[in-house]
Amino acid sequence: MNRRFVALILASLMAGTAAAETVATASSVNGSVMVNQGDKFLPLSAGQPLSPGDRIMVADKSSAIVTYNDGCPLSISAETMVTLPSTSTCAGGIAQTQRIAPTNTGAVGTPYPPETDWTAFWIVVGPVIAIDAWAIHEGDDEFTSP
Repeated sequence: MNRRFVALILASLMAGTAAAETVATASSVNGSVMVNQGDKFLPLSAGQPLSPGDRIMVADKSSAIVTYNDGCPLSISAETMVTLPSTSTCAGGIAQTQRIAPTNTGAVGTPYPPETDWTAFWIVVGPVIAIDAWAIHEGDDEFTSP
């Protein structure tokens, strides 16, 4: 009975290790690059092992290269977040990518620069332009040539 229990524990430990399989390594990290391998984003270091589902976030003026175990490089440019696939992109894997704002002022994936809403501008400026045009037109009747 004890051997079965020990075998069960060993099997479950090996299954947990297989779930966190390393498929790639951070081969180059320039600037501010973070990785989320679970609960939160932490700084990514060159040589750090990476697993499927890890999210790599590259800030403004930064870059990273991830090299898969099969030698396939994946370049990640500035202002991008990538979720690593289990298979390299050279072997048909598709890396989920999304653009991020260059500063930490917006949520991940929001457009940058933010879209402008011109409604308030025209509510204030529109009547001023209309009144000014009317006043100029009204003065036309009083104008006499010399």
